[in-house]
Amino acid sequence: MKDLARVQINDFLVYLADFGVVICQQCRHAIQPNALDSHLLRHRIYRHRRRALVERLNKLDLRQPDDVPVPNRAWQLPELPTHMGLRCDADDCRYLCATDKGMQMHWASRHSVHTKSNVRASPVALQTFFRGIKLRYFEVSTTRGSTPPVDTTAENIGGRELEAVRSPRQPVPRGIQLNYFDARAMMYLHHFTLHTAPTLVRRCQPLKLWQDDVPQLAFEYPFLLHALLGLSAYHISIKNPETGQEHRHAAARYSSLGATEYAKHLLEPNYDNTTAILACANCLTVEQNSRLFSDPEDSNELEYVAFFLSGILTLPHALAHLLPRGSYFMQYVRETQVMVEEANDFLNNDDFDNTYLPKHVPPSKSRFLSSLPDEVARLSLFCPKILRQIQQGRCTLRALLYSIDRCYASEDLANLYDSAACWVWCLDEHAKQAIRDGEAYFLIMYACWCIAMHRIGQYAWFTHGIAEIQITVVRARLAPEYHVLVDTLLSLL
Repeated sequence: MKDLARVQINDFLVYLADFGVVICQQCRHAIQPNALDSHLLRHRIYRHRRRALVERLNKLDLRQPDDVPVPNRAWQLPELPTHMGLRCDADDCRYLCATDKGMQMHWASRHSVHTKSNVRASPVALQTFFRGIKLRYFEVSTTRGSTPPVDTTAENIGGRELEAVRSPRQPVPRGIQLNYFDARAMMYLHHFTLHTAPTLVRRCQPLKLWQDDVPQLAFEYPFLLHALLGLSAYHISIKNPETGQEHRHAAARYSSLGATEYAKHLLEPNYDNTTAILACANCLTVEQNSRLFSDPEDSNELEYVAFFLSGILTLPHALAHLLPRGSYFMQYVRETQVMVEEANDFLNNDDFDNTYLPKHVPPSKSRFLSSLPDEVARLSLFCPKILRQIQQGRCTLRALLYSIDRCYASEDLANLYDSAACWVWCLDEHAKQAIRDGEAYFLIMYACWCIAMHRIGQYAWFTHGIAEIQITVVRARLAPEYHVLVDTLLSLL
């Protein structure tokens, strides 16, 4: 392969003209063309500087992920991480993946081979331009002179290379295979109990639930153990960006290991496994939300809104009748039901109208929120379509003011999370669909709700930075006349 033409855009962006991609050298992956603005915001490049940089990037020949040519066994691209993976050795099949599990699933679905011993694959070095749903591996050579070190960390995760580290006096818990519980897993579990568990506590849930009860239950249900280890690994990747890639690979590996078993239990919930299912779902939701919202280039922007609004309490409510008596998850379901009922009663009170000033929200934010209908109407030049949306959104705005006010009433993390979620729970189907459809007034209210997410982000690692990114996503969907309103909102965070 000929030497590539590289254009250094700034101190961390490089353009590879041969492939039509811009690579972030800090994140070590390519950025989708429609996600340039939100990605730059992640690196705290604001307003005029960001717009000027996006304008410059848009003048380049940038390709959509599906149109980017894949290198054919080229030497490694130094801008991208290299991982050890597998290539299918079946005739006329060049399928590539990063894990044994993925290759087994490929052979089962593509070649109708269901026995692990009959799977034929060769170890290869892999790279990918994009992450998330646009991830597409290509094989690279590691023999050309001096190349970046190959990251083989993921090979060890799951216990294939490390010996189990457990005292002979500590028998392996039921359900856990010895080679799954290696030194790395011990480290992640230790981090979970000390650092990750306290961030998962919700109303009426004691810290003991996540520090003691859930980890102990995980020894009976490997899918739950994998969820805990995966979330812990991802938590460490956020706290330690310099080694983040290594831990993100670990998180992905653990999620893959537990996915099939979790799906089986989810289809057959019972009195014994329901608590494990809900604890696992909680961990997976936290990790997935953190991944999705922090990397909007991985998917269609509006899908993130729909994802989060799809029903936070759906699974706990559906399985509540199977929970043991006195379950903390059952108490959580009941208390959130009461909270939503109280919110609806309050919001249906005629004394609570659109001119209400929340009691606990800082004055500048309170005035901004309460004047929202008038400002949107003015900026739209009193467009009949927008005026109709404002009328239809009266209850949605009430719920928004109530939710944000609750967020500022306390600094308790459990209260913050549930107070922010209260707006989601109070939304009717029309409001949810209006947000998905990109109706201007409802999108602006969603952007304002990010004030609550920003407040949570001051205390919870898995929501840090979500508000700024989501507001930028909304801004890109709005007509230019509303940009000044969104820019004011950003300045208030």
